[in-house]
Amino acid sequence: MGRRTPPAGLKGTRGNARFDGGSLTQSATPTSVGFLGQAAPPSDAASFAAALDCRSLDDSTVLAGVLGRRAARRLARGFDGIRALALAGDPQLKATGLTVRQIAALRASVELGIPATSAPLIGRRISGPQEVAALFCPRLALELVEEFRALVLDCRHRVTRALLIARGSLTGVEVHPRDVFRELIRAGAAAVIFAHNHPSGDPTPSAQDIALTARLRAVGALVAIPVLYPVFVGTGGRWMPVAP
Repeated sequence: MGRRTPPAGLKGTRGNARFDGGSLTQSATPTSVGFLGQAAPPSDAASFAAALDCRSLDDSTVLAGVLGRRAARRLARGFDGIRALALAGDPQLKATGLTVRQIAALRASVELGIPATSAPLIGRRISGPQEVAALFCPRLALELVEEFRALVLDCRHRVTRALLIARGSLTGVEVHPRDVFRELIRAGAAAVIFAHNHPSGDPTPSAQDIALTARLRAVGALVAIPVLYPVFVGTGGRWMPVAP
């Protein structure tokens, strides 16, 4: 089935599914996409739904379709991105002039949007870091603390299990290789992929992150569970891989 073209007047990013105001990007310098642009909302619900199906709209179009253009503009002045909106309390949203019904619609849109932009995990074959980012950016977009997650792979690099290895604080998470690989051996892993989020928004790995990745790769080589495509996830769809 061919890719559907958004209705005239809609702007968006191309190629990669995204959430929280950005497109998935693989580069040495993480990039971000602006919160609200000048795109006009579709004139009717049917065209809006059709445009959503192509997963290429910017935040302005989505918010305007859900809440109306005027409310979307007010939110643009008060919040820095979809993530900030999703984490805002009702009093903050009411202060922008949103009604109770609009706040409920916004909450529902966020709850529906995360699974809608998150590809299924189990059984999926992983062939590169871009696929890892596409899986984890939506899932980790709203996390307020650092998490260290793993995908258990079979010999054909298909996901058999998804594990939450550790959950930390706003600025760090404690991970011990012995504990990580104990779980992986129990799970019968033939290979593993790690993903680590940075709630600060910047996916650039720290010196400690790089050192931990190196230790995990060394242990993986010893126990014949290679570490593939480790990825660090920020906000706004930004991410960075760790080179071998």
